[in-house]
Amino acid sequence: MPKTSPTTRSEQLLSQLGYVTDRCEMRVTSRIKRDLFGMFDLIAIAPGTTIGVQVTTSNNVAARVRKILDSEHAEDWLRACNRIHVHGWYRSKKTMSWVCNRTIIRFDPDINWSNEIIAEKLEPLSLQ
Repeated sequence: MPKTSPTTRSEQLLSQLGYVTDRCEMRVTSRIKRDLFGMFDLIAIAPGTTIGVQVTTSNNVAARVRKILDSEHAEDWLRACNRIHVHGWYRSKKTMSWVCNRTIIRFDPDINWSNEIIAEKLEPLSLQ
């Protein structure tokens, strides 16, 4: 069975959830890629929804969340009514299927008109 990249797995998962996706990272050199706005590997769209997705392995989610929280563009992206997700992939030892730990980055809902951006973990999803 050929290896699939985490980005390909996220494309497949988002497709299963009804999104249309496109890769938006650019190859700068043969070994270096540059994320859109320094944050996103994929853009996913569905009626009324646009999501910027950072894709990584499960072990690197915290570093990617920190990168986004430190980005000068995260607040602008969210203020434009877009969403930010971080997908962290790992293979379940029990089922041998790929599992996506999802984290969303958004404004704090407990503070009206908040400028406070928070990260919140969602339920993991398995790739079908």
